[in-house]
Amino acid sequence: MKKGFWISLIAGIAAVAAVAVAVAALIRRKTNAIAQELDFEPDDDYFDPADDEDEFEEEAEEAAEEAEKEASEADAAADVATSAHEEPMDIPEKEE
Repeated sequence: MKKGFWISLIAGIAAVAAVAVAVAALIRRKTNAIAQELDFEPDDDYFDPADDEDEFEEEAEEAAEEAEKEASEADAAADVATSAHEEPMDIPEKEE
């Protein structure tokens, strides 16, 4: 290959890299301008992490209760089913 091809390939790669750096700088500058306009500090804690932990614990407890309820319903349905692949069937009561 000719020397001119390699030079133009390197120049093209350098141009693409320069565009990427310029776009990143533009985004950073616009983000900083918006943050200053809104008085936003990225390091500010808007939410108390302890509140998040409490919320997650409550959700975990609710999920565990729901799973336990579903498991007990499945056990009750399994007693009536004739096979693991069949739907539970209604068993009529015997008349005497």
